[in-house]
Amino acid sequence: MAVDLDNVAQLRAMDPKDMLGWVERFPEQCADAWVRADAISLPDTLRDKKHIVVVGMGGSAIGGDLLSAYLSARAAVPVTVVRHYTLPTWVNEDTLIIASSYSGNTEETLSAFRQALEKGLSLVALTTGGRLARLALDHQVPVVVFPGGGQPRAALGYSFVLLLGIVQALGYYTVPGEERAEAAAVLDELNRTYGPDVPREENPAKQHAEVLFGRIPYVMGSGVLAPVARRWKTQFNENSKQWAAFDEMPELNHNTVMGTRAPALLPDVLTLISLESPTDHPRIRLRWDITADIFRKAKLPHLRIQAPGEHALSQMLGLIHLGDFITVYLAFLNGQDPSSIDNIDFLKAELAKR
Repeated sequence: MAVDLDNVAQLRAMDPKDMLGWVERFPEQCADAWVRADAISLPDTLRDKKHIVVVGMGGSAIGGDLLSAYLSARAAVPVTVVRHYTLPTWVNEDTLIIASSYSGNTEETLSAFRQALEKGLSLVALTTGGRLARLALDHQVPVVVFPGGGQPRAALGYSFVLLLGIVQALGYYTVPGEERAEAAAVLDELNRTYGPDVPREENPAKQHAEVLFGRIPYVMGSGVLAPVARRWKTQFNENSKQWAAFDEMPELNHNTVMGTRAPALLPDVLTLISLESPTDHPRIRLRWDITADIFRKAKLPHLRIQAPGEHALSQMLGLIHLGDFITVYLAFLNGQDPSSIDNIDFLKAELAKR
């Protein structure tokens, strides 16, 4: 079936669970998340920890990646994301564990949460409900609850901003008001640029989706945009139902740039995407230019996408918003329901039997 990205009725018909609508409501979700974040109140016993560990999987873990990258240059406390059933052996009484699970039923997160309870560690739960919320309440662990109703990946505004709210409530870091205001303005403007009612000729998200149709995206980022590149990769997987990969600058300059020669079909199937910022380290900006020359010589298609806004928060959220639109439009071009997670559902059902 031929898909016309300017035929909004056709797109809505291919989207029974309204993933496109969830993407369009991302600015509203972030705004609501900030209201909830400012209202968070937590015990003083959770303050002054030397390390924060965010435990989560999938869409819930990405919020932790964003928090870690954002705080790395802004707060004295490091943030580590754990995607596993078990906690690192180094966690101790100086560690704050934040268990993040959209459904509250993620088995890896529940396993690590129970381990933290057994060790008597400081804990916060971030969830819409489920077993995590019940377990936390049974053990007098603070719970930060947010609205559900969609797919976990469609709740990134909550899973990231509420993490910022937790660190704010505990005195680790407070996002400046001007950064929050700029991020809100950037998201509103991007919504008016990338939305389904905006025709292809004026819509970069639709144009990028068409360029990427039938190809394998390889997304790259640096600093605060490295986890955004990871987010794009997972959105290509879950929304568009297609293979993708991500990489990080400057590490990719020490290995990936040598992988341009084989197999010979690479230029026919691969499209490179670099997520760049005018606030990248000057040497990183130079590396992007030189790396683009290497890709050009190898005849590898390459999209260089600039982050919007002046502040890191705007750049992160703005590029997340663009990636979400691109991957949903690409799902339609691929003839796929962007909300479907049939392979994940099958895997969970099989695990439950064993």
